[in-house]
Amino acid sequence: YDGIIRNNVIWANHAFYDTGIELAIAKQPLVVHNTVVHGSGATKFFSSIDYRFAETFAVIQNNLVSKITMRDGAKGTVDHNLQSTPLGYFASAGKDFHLTAGATNAIDKGVSGPSAGVDMDGQAHDQGAPDLGADEYIQLGSARKYGLRGFGYYNFFPEISTSNTQVVIGGTLNVDLSGAILPVFGVPARDAFLSLGLRDD
Repeated sequence: YDGIIRNNVIWANHAFYDTGIELAIAKQPLVVHNTVVHGSGATKFFSSIDYRFAETFAVIQNNLVSKITMRDGAKGTVDHNLQSTPLGYFASAGKDFHLTAGATNAIDKGVSGPSAGVDMDGQAHDQGAPDLGADEYIQLGSARKYGLRGFGYYNFFPEISTSNTQVVIGGTLNVDLSGAILPVFGVPARDAFLSLGLRDD
């Protein structure tokens, strides 16, 4: 009875890989936010989520799958899932199952629920409406070292410093002003003005 299967990634790329998640005579299991897909090597029958037998009643929501199958009189609440999920939705199918910005039919397409847990990175499914699958897509900005030759009197190169070149929008960056001298006044700089813009790389 009950039980929760959530936030798992299952990748099938073997000819005889049969089922990712099997629910047989299962009383009210909750199956949410799973990514269960296959590659070209899974050439035989493959079901991402299969629920079967009349005794089964399952809640299956917010999953990214290749296929969901129902057999032998099983019942359930089955909605807000994406079948035939394009492998191009992932950063690198088979290796990295983070969603890309192009996963338009997965991002913000889920239904909220109290038992969603956290995604495969430990992030809550709360970036707007929840995403489908095991990854909650978070829009990232980027930060890189930046210097302007000839800044100040001492040819100072200001640097944006961050522990990660990809930064969550709304996150924090540090600007290293060590050695910065204000032009004209010749005194150490204490503040910085940041100009934000878009790049296509």
